Amino acid sequence: GAVLLSGTVPDTVEHRFTIARPDTTITAIKVDLLIDDSIPGKGPGRGDEKRSNVILSELTCESQIDSKVQSIALQDPVADFSQTNWDVAEAIDGNRKSGWAISPQFGKPHWATFVLAKPVRLKSEQDSIVVTLGQFFGRGRVAGKPRISIFTGDPQLLDVSDDVRSLITKTKLTGKERKKLRGEFDKSNPRLKTIDRQLARARKQQRDIKPDTTLVMVEMEKPRETFVMVRGDYENLADKVEPGFPAVLPQGDEIPRSGDRMEFARWLTMSDNPLLPRVTVNRWWAELFGTGIVSTPEDFGTQSEDPSHPQLLDWLAAELIRSDWSMKHLHKQMVMSAAFQQESRLTPELLQADPNNRYLARGPRFRLPAELIRDNALAISGLLSSKMFGPPIMPYQPGDIWRSVGRNQPKWIAAENEDRFRRGVYVVCKRAAPYPSFINFDAPDRGSCTVSRGRTNTPLQALTLLNDPAYAEMALAMADRILADCQIASDAGRLAYAVQLAVARPATTYEVTLLQQLLDRERELIDRDQSVVSKRTQVPFESMQLRTKDKDELAAWFAVTNALLNLDETMSQ
Repeated sequence: GAVLLSGTVPDTVEHRFTIARPDTTITAIKVDLLIDDSIPGKGPGRGDEKRSNVILSELTCESQIDSKVQSIALQDPVADFSQTNWDVAEAIDGNRKSGWAISPQFGKPHWATFVLAKPVRLKSEQDSIVVTLGQFFGRGRVAGKPRISIFTGDPQLLDVSDDVRSLITKTKLTGKERKKLRGEFDKSNPRLKTIDRQLARARKQQRDIKPDTTLVMVEMEKPRETFVMVRGDYENLADKVEPGFPAVLPQGDEIPRSGDRMEFARWLTMSDNPLLPRVTVNRWWAELFGTGIVSTPEDFGTQSEDPSHPQLLDWLAAELIRSDWSMKHLHKQMVMSAAFQQESRLTPELLQADPNNRYLARGPRFRLPAELIRDNALAISGLLSSKMFGPPIMPYQPGDIWRSVGRNQPKWIAAENEDRFRRGVYVVCKRAAPYPSFINFDAPDRGSCTVSRGRTNTPLQALTLLNDPAYAEMALAMADRILADCQIASDAGRLAYAVQLAVARPATTYEVTLLQQLLDRERELIDRDQSVVSKRTQVPFESMQLRTKDKDELAAWFAVTNALLNLDETMSQ
């Protein structure tokens, strides 16, 4: 029968059950964790009303036959439910620090069965087996009402009712009986239950998938009459007007005069209209060189600045049309040009000749956009995910930014898997509360169209790179990458490797010397204060594994990588 425990809840405990039944062959045992109104939260654990978990650290069994004590090996564990990372198999692995647990399914009974590796025959009344439930986790994670049962038949028939057993032994089954057997098998097999739950989740996800839709505008069969409204008064109508292009714009003889949106699209892309390709290639040029050939990409009118290289602008526009409007082709042309690949180092002579680099006397050098600063740091650290498509993602951000008083708003739940480290283009954007580190680096809130972003330099940007937990995760991963991947085990070799990762060039002797001094100071700090180690080497989630075992060394290198990720050169193109 079951044993209802009361009194002071022990921190750890062993419960021993002695079973004596003459003339019995025992093939398996069953452990029941029962519930009861007298247990906090009804159990099955005794420790906490809100978290009544049980952790069975170690289950052992021994026989006492003819006054001889012998251990019995257990195998083939099966449970109705196992907590994540606390599988029932860990109850018989010989490790007291692991075990079987049942969180979060509190307030309901649970069971587990274990097959004896070799059946035990109890012959006389003095023969017995002893089953011990070792619960060593602590914090009161112990059973409140355990029960031990024995099984004497074929272990494959555990937890099978008598009527089902009778069906199993029949040689011929009706269709109804066969269906019942199948149903009983599905219900009694925990592994199938897990598969069924996974299948149900997958089917729900499949049902939730909605086909992508595209909004299509259709012109009205009979166009609505449109009039000039005198001074904007819709009750004071003047002349009737028809849709069409302003006469001051180039029209093109090949454009049909329908006045609809298709006519506008054809006008935009017609071969003798240079406006669209010139504006387009100018924006791409600005993305790669920092400034467009026309420095005002949002304004090509009379108020704009003259192009610095008008013939180049016209050639790029014509090349875009010749390449069938291929964005990839134009970008390849730009990045493989001598202008883009030249050195960006600034000398006094170049500063005097071309202070703003409008005539491309040197290679482009400017700070990366906000999203690319994060992507670049992720790539350097080795964390950047190449996963594409799918729903938007939520990396780390400080708490309560999305919180609105008195409103049931969606919550920001930071991803704890590969999605945490996907590219910035996938980050959720809420106009009322944009991603903080993006805003610090001048990303717009997307409340309105922004053709060109400003570039500011503020102390908050340096503090973001130094102290934002998201960038701390990247610095930790970069330190782990250096210690695990660098082929040269010396400090100098690893420091040179770190600089190469961060700024994509060989390190100078002076840089290695400065970083060595920083590394030595950090090692001395860690020797004085070990609490620094746990603060710096804490991973954001369990599945993020570090390869470096020496945590003290990892914490010291964290300071080096944190400094490298904060360099102006690291975040500059």
